[in-house]
Amino acid sequence: MRTPSRLFLVTLVAVVLTWLSPGAYAVDVGAGGDRYSGSSGLILPGGVDSGTRHQAAECSNCRWRLSDPCAADGGPCLAVTRGCAQLASLLRILLSTDGGASWSDRGLVCIPPSGPVTVNDLSGALHQEFERLVPALQPRYEPSSGIVTRIPVNFISGQPQGLGSSIHRVLGQSVLLRPFVRWSWEFGDGAGQEAAEPGAPYPAGSIRHAYGQAGTKVAHVIAHWSGTFEVDGLGPFPVAGGIEQSARIELPVGEGRAVLVP
Repeated sequence: MRTPSRLFLVTLVAVVLTWLSPGAYAVDVGAGGDRYSGSSGLILPGGVDSGTRHQAAECSNCRWRLSDPCAADGGPCLAVTRGCAQLASLLRILLSTDGGASWSDRGLVCIPPSGPVTVNDLSGALHQEFERLVPALQPRYEPSSGIVTRIPVNFISGQPQGLGSSIHRVLGQSVLLRPFVRWSWEFGDGAGQEAAEPGAPYPAGSIRHAYGQAGTKVAHVIAHWSGTFEVDGLGPFPVAGGIEQSARIELPVGEGRAVLVP
């Protein structure tokens, strides 16, 4: 009686596994190498183990490769059964923490036809969403008239304290955005103030300045917006490129005179 060949046994196992996994399909794999590679943070789906996901996304010195499933050991590979969605590619995750001198096999992952998504991809795409959220910079001052020397002027940026976190759909990912803002004031006479709050009307306003000399003063304010984001439990990561807004306002400052009161 002839012993079944190794090829027959491998094929039989693949057929049985496919029959036992109703939602899965067989992905034919041939010889090949990397499909994708990079050195920036890689966003892997939730099916991958947590340690690998965090290291691939957050390790600044790591490099990654997504290769054909059987390219790592060069062994025979006729078919692999995996529950990937239709048209998705089953790829092997390889990570390096020493600049590519050595690589560790972190298992398999399903990658959609659009390809993998990196932290840099999301950071750049999210910047456009961020720009649409930022309110206009509309500075003003109090009192609106009758400003005189040695009496503090109250400055207000006309913006909110900050924006609440918001969820955005970017590159097929659900991304949580958290914006932050600070203000830099220059009052037009060499003095300035950094502020973490937008300013408020009297009596609550804390952005105040008293001028020592009369004349027309030009105050300048810059709003510095930045943000971080999280995606599927990964992060936070910085949003690419901050947003800066600037505005100027003119103030006519009169001479304050002492008045004797009987």
